[in-house]
Amino acid sequence: MRYGLAFGIAAAVAPAAHAMLVNPQGTGQVLVFPYYTANGGNDTLITVANTTAHAKAVKVRFHEGYDGRGVLDLDVYLAPHAEWAASVTSSGDATATARLVTASSACTVPALTALPSGARSIDFSGASFAGEDTYAAPTGNSDGGPTTPDRTREGHFDVIEMGEVTGNAHGSLGAIAPPAGIVPDCGTITAADTTKPVCPPRFATSFSTNGSIAALARWNSTTQMAKV
Repeated sequence: MRYGLAFGIAAAVAPAAHAMLVNPQGTGQVLVFPYYTANGGNDTLITVANTTAHAKAVKVRFHEGYDGRGVLDLDVYLAPHAEWAASVTSSGDATATARLVTASSACTVPALTALPSGARSIDFSGASFAGEDTYAAPTGNSDGGPTTPDRTREGHFDVIEMGEVTGNAHGSLGAIAPPAGIVPDCGTITAADTTKPVCPPRFATSFSTNGSIAALARWNSTTQMAKV
């Protein structure tokens, strides 16, 4: 059975009022998705679409469900009017860590690992809660909760617009949005990522949960890959 879920908390920070607003039209720079899972044979399918005429630098962060510790932090670079689709799935059996898989050619930092299928992937990490729950006190990053990899398989995630890619400093815009038929030059993006050649977000124009600028999450009981 498939469940279609569209979630969104889209917030725009208004410079004049210095306040956070929830836009009734669903536009803004922040989206919060209250749930993802790779448990029980489920995949969580994610699609983020940029329907503006400006390239975007987007932060995608996953937090595990026990204590909200970060398990994956990814920068995604979207060309104008482009989509990025990915699946949160299992990297192995029910005790294995979660894995993000995408068939999108959009550049990411860190770079993803190529799979034989042609898709690319990155495994979630348990480093943020690694340690031991000893009698005296937790050690390392342990919060007293589970420290096994399967803790990464369920939680929530958010999508935050970092800014618009200008291309002025490092040629990043041309690398993200090359001419039709040319694969994005992700090596240039990786090299430029440390300096973040972006302008501030445009207020209330970046992402939405409606049909024109979309952010969608859903999970199902079969393995599927959302197509871009």
